[in-house]
Formats: sequence, structure tokens, C-alpha cells
Amino acid sequence: TLFPYTTLFRSTLMDVSTTVYISQRILLNGTIINPHNFSFIKNPEFRICGHKQEPLDLLIYVHSTPENLKRRTIIRETWARRFDFSRTRVVFMMGYVENQTTNDLLELEYNHYGDLVQEDFVDTYRNLTYKCIMALRWISTYCTNAKYLIKADDDVLVNTYTVSKYIKENMKDLNERKIVCHGLINTPVIRNTTNKFRKW
Repeated sequence: TLFPYTTLFRSTLMDVSTTVYISQRILLNGTIINPHNFSFIKNPEFRICGHKQEPLDLLIYVHSTPENLKRRTIIRETWARRFDFSRTRVVFMMGYVENQTTNDLLELEYNHYGDLVQEDFVDTYRNLTYKCIMALRWISTYCTNAKYLIKADDDVLVNTYTVSKYIKENMKDLNERKIVCHGLINTPVIRNTTNKFRKW
């Protein structure tokens, strides 16, 4: 699936003129090596972004965990509302936990805000790569009308003034596909199984 949207990731800003291809099925000698065989538990579908013909300036998608209701509430009430764009939406991405109390609270939250996307993989730090694929899968299906995307975590404070200013000054040409992120050049692959960041 072609993912043709301008994406802003947190950390140092760096222009990368590229087209990003997100493939749910990378084949090696005819074998699927990265299947994403998970299903949505909670899915607001087009209620977040509207349909293709409806204009949307900015979608903020936030990696969260089911337990972090307070963090999501703070984001909704603070920086997610401060962007200098008239049409902005926020959505929270997460996996599944087996704690029934947490799931009951999550159901109430979803019914009230309607801004949660959840799949049935276990929400752990090791499974963050599943969450990344889930988010891109959801956006490429239900939010293709967004001009810009911002990916954030629920423990991050986004400087909305700086980001809004950067977008307006540097991303006027929507025909140019661009990712703005922190670049790690010549970084070795982490193969030590005890390292926290081995998921990548």
C-alpha cells in the first residue's frame, strides 16, 4: 500500500524526500515474513477524519496503552487543541490487555470520545512494531483525506507553535512527499536480546 502523506515525527527535524511504502506482506521466496494477522476491537472508522471529500488539515495519531486514560485526557485538553489549523483531529492507537477493569474503563472512554483505535494484539513494549503497522493500516484506510500527519507518544509534549510554523513555511507543496524525523545514520542493528530497544 502506498503511504503518500506528509508525516511529522517527534525529535530533531530532518527533511527526507522519499516515498514510503508500507507493505503488510513482504515476500521472501513466496513466504510471508511479516504478516499482520490482527483485527480491530475498537474502530471509529470514518468518524474521526470524515470521508475522502471532506478536507482535513492535520491528523495527530498517538501511540498509547489502554491504562493511560489520564495521559490521553491531558492531550485532548491541552496541546492537541492548540495547533494553528482549523481542521485538526486526534486519535489514539493501542493494543489489548486482559485486565477487565481497564477494559471496562476503556469502553466508557471509547463511547464518550470515540477517538480510540484498538487491535487484538497484546499491548506490550515488545509489540510496538505491531502498533506502528496498525496505525498506518488504519490511516491508509480511514484517513486518506489528511494533508499532514503527526505521530506522537502519550508521554510527549508537542510544541504546537513550532510544528505549525514549520508546516506552513516548509510544506506548502503537497505534491512533494516528505517525512520529517530524527535520522540515525549508520546505526548498528541491536541484536542483544537483553537490550530494551531490540524490538527495532
